[in-house]
Amino acid sequence: MFRAGMNSPEHDLSQLKPSSRRSIEPGTVHVLLIDDSEDDYQLTREWLAAVPGTEYRIHWVRDFDEGLSAYATGAHDVCLVNDCLGEAEGLDWIAKRDLGACDIPILMLTDRGTRATDLKAMQSGVSDYLEKDLLNGPLLERAIRYGLEKHRLVKRLHSLSKTDTLTGIANRLSFQEMLAAGISSAARHNRKLALLYIDLDKFKDVNDSLGHGFGDQVLYQVARRLAEVVRTEDLVARLGGDEFALLLNDIVDPMSASVVAEKVLRALSAPFEYQGNQVTVSASLGIAIGDGRMSASQTFEAADMAMYEAKKRGRNQYCYFDGNMQAEAARRAQIESDLRLAISRGQLRLHYQPQVDASTGSVKAVEALVRWNHPTLGFLSPAEFIPLAESTQMICRIGDWVLAEGCRQLAQWQKVRPGLRLAVNISPRHLENKWFLDGVKQIITDSGVDPSSIELEITETTVMENPEEVVRKLQELNRFGVRFAIDDFGTGYSSLANLRQLPVRVLKLDRSFIWGIGVNPDDETIIVATIGIAASMGLELIAEGVETEQQAQFLRDNQCVNHQGYLYYKPLDSGQIQKGLLAISPAANQEQWPAQQARSTFTC
Repeated sequence: MFRAGMNSPEHDLSQLKPSSRRSIEPGTVHVLLIDDSEDDYQLTREWLAAVPGTEYRIHWVRDFDEGLSAYATGAHDVCLVNDCLGEAEGLDWIAKRDLGACDIPILMLTDRGTRATDLKAMQSGVSDYLEKDLLNGPLLERAIRYGLEKHRLVKRLHSLSKTDTLTGIANRLSFQEMLAAGISSAARHNRKLALLYIDLDKFKDVNDSLGHGFGDQVLYQVARRLAEVVRTEDLVARLGGDEFALLLNDIVDPMSASVVAEKVLRALSAPFEYQGNQVTVSASLGIAIGDGRMSASQTFEAADMAMYEAKKRGRNQYCYFDGNMQAEAARRAQIESDLRLAISRGQLRLHYQPQVDASTGSVKAVEALVRWNHPTLGFLSPAEFIPLAESTQMICRIGDWVLAEGCRQLAQWQKVRPGLRLAVNISPRHLENKWFLDGVKQIITDSGVDPSSIELEITETTVMENPEEVVRKLQELNRFGVRFAIDDFGTGYSSLANLRQLPVRVLKLDRSFIWGIGVNPDDETIIVATIGIAASMGLELIAEGVETEQQAQFLRDNQCVNHQGYLYYKPLDSGQIQKGLLAISPAANQEQWPAQQARSTFTC
């Protein structure tokens, strides 16, 4: 009778396909019972048959080996397993089951119950542990129902852990898992996939101007638009913030990723609207091809590098990863690592570029410019290592060192040139540091120089990022005696109202306008207007990047006589500055350092 029952439709495993069964039989629960007692099987059937509203279909097997095969089909909703069949134990069976093939709640049935066995069963993944002597129909039905609900909640939580809560698409964890699986598959089957790393350009401006609520809506809409440009077998994920990624599986031609990239750029070009506001955003895309030669993490890093290259090229475009980027990335990694020891090992150097009064030829100030004499890479430009220092907060240590070393050198030079001033650039990150005020005061005091001979240069952008805090710090240092200059003036977005609040003495006109003299009439108009603004506000104006006599003459004709640039001096090391000072004037009280004479003395 039992074997005949196994061949009835109630036990026909070929009819139990999980994907279709659950969709057409919502009131049916399929139970796998692993027990060698037919009496227990019959009793279980009677108990569950009495449950109203739910049909329980029981698939009964007598031994653990057959139970493993049945479990692996994935055709059941819940498993009831005896803790002991002959000499075999249920816990051993649980340890052997293939979790990859099936994941359903397991209820263990036992003739004997001890706390130790109970804990061991729970630790193995059992949903509940039921003693047969205490079991009845309602209790069994309740245990099954609770086991199914608990399992559903666990799976839901697992799903949420891999889903971005804002957009509803995959999150970073889920994407990394899928990428790893895709790379493994590509290596095994000689296939390719493409990873598109997407970063929205200047998205911080959206949050700052329209609020985070609007920004969140834009991110949600970005996710929807990205989902529309890929195939159903591809993956769209939000990695965090304004960063997204696409995983294009099983591509034939690596260049086909560019087709998707073009679609992404077009999809994002349309304005985003929310509550009557409208904004347009662009994105920079990095593309890396995965074919098994790089690991998942390496493929991810490659796409990230390509994305940053796209930003460097002007944003709103895509870029493929290539070997040159890998070499650049390795160089950046080396520089970032070595930078931490550069100060302690005495590898940083200061060069100084004089600022000239073009009407008299005298030098009134020098700007300190940091250089790095790397032991294997040679002298490095600040443009290469300062951005890395900014991102790692090393900029604060470097800023303190530059100011201390510059002040120490200035103290020596002022014995010969009492009126000489020192200009030092201040990083926004350094200005934000809580020790900035006390640190600057202490460095200047220890050096013995007059605070009024120190001029700290900040950018317009620095002021606007946190105007109230910046104004407070600048005013306190100004009371201490320090002068301030706005560097790269004209390239930021400060207003004249903001300038009036700042204790600024100097505006440095950006070199990009100077290079337009004789070339771009608009730049000349801006220069003349800026000269008028500075004069009306009682501010000094210094023109940066003066390289030709034509530029110098235009500036002099329009009453801008403070110049800095290669026409006069390239940056010089301290030895060249010291030699020029002493060679030109041994007298300690001489006020001027003639630029023309100095230019003929120095080798630039």
